[in-house]
Amino acid sequence: TKMNNIYDVYYLGAGMPMGLGYGAVNLYMTSLGDIPKTSYDGTYVVDDGDSFEYASRALFFSYGINAAKFFPNLENLKLGLSLKYINESLYENKANGLGVDAGILYSLNNLDLGFTILNLIEPQMAWNTDSGEKDIVQRKEKMGIAYRLNGNLTLAMDITLEQFENLIGYGAEYLINENFALRLGSFTNNYAFGFGFNYSNFNFDYAFIQPMESIIGNTHKVSIGYIFGAEANAAAPAVENKKEE
Repeated sequence: TKMNNIYDVYYLGAGMPMGLGYGAVNLYMTSLGDIPKTSYDGTYVVDDGDSFEYASRALFFSYGINAAKFFPNLENLKLGLSLKYINESLYENKANGLGVDAGILYSLNNLDLGFTILNLIEPQMAWNTDSGEKDIVQRKEKMGIAYRLNGNLTLAMDITLEQFENLIGYGAEYLINENFALRLGSFTNNYAFGFGFNYSNFNFDYAFIQPMESIIGNTHKVSIGYIFGAEANAAAPAVENKKEE
């Protein structure tokens, strides 16, 4: 993604069954290059004719499990936890920090309810400067709800509770058929629409985001996914049912 036509965002992730639940590893990277290097001559800010880059990287190790593994009556409740390592670089300086995210998901018929605490353990980004300054990544909570009206239409909304403001997002997805979906939504003064397509084990998603403020550029988001062993996994329940019979 090139957010608002200003900075780049990259994401790579993989997940698989592991032990009693599912494990995942994810890498998230952002970069903003060609920042003009300037100095102050006592009267004016002067362009030094050079530039530098800001970059941020986050590595996540995640694990999710169905609560029914421990409490048989809670088969609709899922729990997840992520340990993350964050690295930032700005000009000649770097900072590192560790944090923890946690979340729950409850599903009942056509309704999904989710709650996440980001930075449950707040990362303290310690810079390698003479002052030893630390930036604390603030905690935030996210709540979401999704409802499937029928087999084709899903409506969703989420709320992000931050220290200085609350952000609200709305969205809808309509399945044209089992391989193609249309999506529409809005969040934080942005409008978005896109589509998703899957064929065999591949899936492809695209979204176009247009901000309400005309001075900010548009955003194109593209993602590609591949499911290994999908046919084998899909056949597993039928085999288990046959054994029970």
